[in-house]
Amino acid sequence: MVVMKPALTREEWARVLGRPFPIREELWRICFGSAADLRHAHAAIALEGQPFGFTREHVELLEGVATLLGFQAMDLEAAGKPWDYERRKQAELHELQELIEALLPPEGEDEDGDIAQNREGVS
Repeated sequence: MVVMKPALTREEWARVLGRPFPIREELWRICFGSAADLRHAHAAIALEGQPFGFTREHVELLEGVATLLGFQAMDLEAAGKPWDYERRKQAELHELQELIEALLPPEGEDEDGDIAQNREGVS
């Protein structure tokens, strides 16, 4: 298990929350639209390839656990036992999976191979 220290201390978080990003916000707004889109794009780019970022394997792990909860809920339902907790947790895992997946680059390449080409050029 990788132990990762927090990115910022409580005091550092208190200083930065609510402030604009140091990157020229006007340029990012042109590229990405709203401030929410700006922060989403910035988060995805900042996390890409970092040891504290997310991977497709994380998404697959969440999908696997959610699937197991679904099977468990079906078994409980078939046995006439309460199963709503398992379905709620399954839905929460799917939501977390979608949030993480939204931070990842698209799978594969476009027709010009751009994603693979750009990733290979990064060191």
